[in-house]
Amino acid sequence: VQLNVIKTFADSGTKQFDIAGSCLEYGSFEGKVSEVEIGSDLTDFAKTKLRLLDFLQTQSLMHRWFRMFYVYGPKQHNKSLLASAYLSAKQGAMLQVSNSNISRDFIYVDDVASAINKLTSNLSAQGVFNIGSGEPTGITQMVSKVYTHFGLDFDVLKISKNRSLIADTRRIKEVCDWNPVYTIDSGINQYINW
Repeated sequence: VQLNVIKTFADSGTKQFDIAGSCLEYGSFEGKVSEVEIGSDLTDFAKTKLRLLDFLQTQSLMHRWFRMFYVYGPKQHNKSLLASAYLSAKQGAMLQVSNSNISRDFIYVDDVASAINKLTSNLSAQGVFNIGSGEPTGITQMVSKVYTHFGLDFDVLKISKNRSLIADTRRIKEVCDWNPVYTIDSGINQYINW
């Protein structure tokens, strides 16, 4: 469906496409990833995104592809990590965390909006851009910060091997001088106080 919509707009003369991508396009890749990395073990969602990106590239259509990492902030789905931690901590219940040996590149929603604003304001900004903090944060560490806010303990597991997916943000910094403003602590505080 999305590809047909893009084709229709392209056929009608649309010159620029700004599209939300996803870090899930990297599949099972671990470590710091740049925009040129090719993912493996992709979900259907990621494959569909990449087919759309491939279409834009092969048709030489001008595009900005915002490859967002793990966005968090107000109005998140209640089953997301941060919302689940918040609701559990608020009720004084312990959250069961699966995959506790994983780190993710969490990025606060206002930083994502700022990145997209900077990119769309720069006509020469074209192609794929990772939008992330560039820093890994452990899943249990993220949950622990929420519990600490409520004066509760949450044991952060110490894992010797920590699987992570982290945005290499050099390209967006070079093209439009963007850096995230929010740390994990300040982003979580914004979320809780919202």
